[in-house]
Amino acid sequence: MSSNNRSILDLNFLQKISVASGHFINDITASIWFSYYLLYIQEVAGLSSDLGGGLMLLGQIVDAVSTPLVGYLADRAWGSGGCGFGRLKTCHLIGVAMAVISFPVIFCPPIGLGNNSSQTAIMAYYIPFIIIYEVSWAAVQISHLAYIPKTNPDMFVRTEILSIRYVLMVIANVIVFLVTWYSVGMEKNCTIDKGDVLVFQDLAAIAMGIGLLTALFFYITTKEYDDQDVRDAVIIWRREEAEKIQSNSSQQPTSSERTPLLNSEGQPQPQPRISSSNKRISLSTKNLNPGKPNMTTLDWVKSPQFFMVAVVYIPGRLIINVPQAFLPLYLQKTLHLPCKMLAICPLTYFLSGLLVATTMKKLAKWVGKQMSFGFGIVLNVVGASLILWGEWGEGSFLREAGIYGVFALLGGGASAGMVPAAGF
Repeated sequence: MSSNNRSILDLNFLQKISVASGHFINDITASIWFSYYLLYIQEVAGLSSDLGGGLMLLGQIVDAVSTPLVGYLADRAWGSGGCGFGRLKTCHLIGVAMAVISFPVIFCPPIGLGNNSSQTAIMAYYIPFIIIYEVSWAAVQISHLAYIPKTNPDMFVRTEILSIRYVLMVIANVIVFLVTWYSVGMEKNCTIDKGDVLVFQDLAAIAMGIGLLTALFFYITTKEYDDQDVRDAVIIWRREEAEKIQSNSSQQPTSSERTPLLNSEGQPQPQPRISSSNKRISLSTKNLNPGKPNMTTLDWVKSPQFFMVAVVYIPGRLIINVPQAFLPLYLQKTLHLPCKMLAICPLTYFLSGLLVATTMKKLAKWVGKQMSFGFGIVLNVVGASLILWGEWGEGSFLREAGIYGVFALLGGGASAGMVPAAGF
C-alpha cells in the first residue's frame, strides 16, 4: 500500500460500526460483573459482604494497575506490526483470550471445594481468575481506545464512533437484563439465593458467546494500518482541511500575504486569524510536545491537558459504574423489591442512555462537549437526590412508579456524561 494513501482515513457508517464493535465483549461481560457480581458472591457463593466487596475492590485495583502497563506494552512489545495482525489488534486478541479462560469461572461454584469450605478458601479460589479477567479487560479497553483515533483524526468522526460504541454498550446491557428478566423475573416475590447458581452460569456463558462473535466480527471487518502509513495519511488530511478553511474564510488575505496553516511536515503554524471550523482538526500528541515524535511518561506528567482529561473522564466513568454495582443490591436488600426489578430497573437505565446517546453528536455540535458533559451531571444529581431524599416507603409514588423515572434520569445522565468525557 502506498504510504500516501489518504483513503485509509475514510470511513462509511458500517465501517464505523465495525470499529466501535471491538469493545462489545468488554461491555457485555462488564455489565454482568458490575451489575450482579456483588449479588452473586454474597447470595449465591455465600461470601460475607466484606469479602465480596474486597474481591470487587481487588478487581478495580488490578484494573487500575494493569491499564497503564498494558498501554506501555501495546506501544512497545510488538513494534508497529503486531506480528502481522496489527499492534493494537494483537493486544486486543490477547485480552479476549484471557477473558475466555477467566470470566465464566468467576460465576461458577469453586471446583474442588465442598459446601463446608471456609470463606477464606472460597475467596482465594476466585482471586486469580478475577486478576486475569481484569487484566484482559484492560487489554481490550486500552487497545480499542487507542485504535479509534488511529482510524480517523476528525474530532467529530471520533465522537460519532464513540457514540456508536456507547450505543453498543447499551445494547450489551439490554441483552444481559433481558436474559436476567427471562431467567428470574417471572416469579412475583422471589429472592436471589444459592439455588440460582445456574442462572448466573448461563448468563456468563451467553455473554461470553456473544462477545466472542462480536470480537470475531471486529477482527474480520477492520484493518489496522502501519503507524507510518497512518501518519502520512493524516498529514494529507490536515492539508486538505487547511485548504478548505482558507477557501471558506470570509476575510481571505491575498496569495502573497497568506501564511500556510501547515508546514511541509503537516504541523500547524501560527496564524493571524483562523476560522472556528478549524476546531474539527484533531491534533496528535506531537503538538502537545512540539519537537518530539513521541511523548515520554515525563512529558505526559508535565502536560496539564493530561490531568484535565483525567478529571473529566473519572466522574464520567463513576456515574456509570457506581449505579451498576450498587443499585441491584439496593433494590434487593434495601427496598426488597421482587426479582424482576433487578432486570427492569437497569433496563430502564440503559434504554434511557441509548436514547440520549443517539443525540450526542448533534448536542456536542450545538452546545459543545463541556455543556453536554454538564447536562449529564445535572441529570445524575437530580436522580441521586431523589434516591437519597425521596420517600421510598410502602405504597409511595417513587416505589410504585417513580422508580422508573429515577433510573431514566441516571441512565440519561450517564450517557450524556460519558460520551463527551471519552472523546475529550
